[in-house]
Amino acid sequence: MDLDLITSRLRPAVLAAGPLAVASFLTLIAAVATAGDGMVAVEKSPVAVASSVTGLAALVLTALAVAYLPLTVPALRHGLGWVGLLVLATGVLLGAGGQWSMVFVVPALADAAPELLTEGIGSVLAGFVVSFLTMAVGGILTGVALLRSNAVPRWSAVLVLVGGLVCVAPLPARFFVLACGLSAVAAVASRRQPAPAVVPAPA
Repeated sequence: MDLDLITSRLRPAVLAAGPLAVASFLTLIAAVATAGDGMVAVEKSPVAVASSVTGLAALVLTALAVAYLPLTVPALRHGLGWVGLLVLATGVLLGAGGQWSMVFVVPALADAAPELLTEGIGSVLAGFVVSFLTMAVGGILTGVALLRSNAVPRWSAVLVLVGGLVCVAPLPARFFVLACGLSAVAAVASRRQPAPAVVPAPA
């Protein structure tokens, strides 16, 4: 399977990462607004479960985006860009593990042990902090590398950089800006790829 075929098959999934992450953010806001008081009520809400499922899908696609970008942006194959992507990949995978628990563990805890949700579990909270800090550092390094390379429009690189910073903000689905930035970079980088040379057939 050649490289062009791989990138063409990955591209639709990569471009969907940002919109899915935004959908996860908006549905979680809706769950908080409609579910009533307290974290337990929110986590029992079908809207919150839908947000968690959408967020997990978005993070899986974001992981694909991290794998996809070096194929279309050569500056991310070495130096700061490569280091940034490795850190970002680690953060996204850790974040996806945490999001998995939001889908399959937290709703069950809301029924079986609601006090754990309200009081929090120290080790779990620490894991989330490490995940998002790693994601933040990776996003910032990748954004800086994209800015220095001039390989993509400046606005898309800034969006990745800002997305890394937002990962440490106390927001629900805080990875949504970063996912949008990676999808945007994938979109503009794909359009900048040179068309394959056409070799004339022998007479």
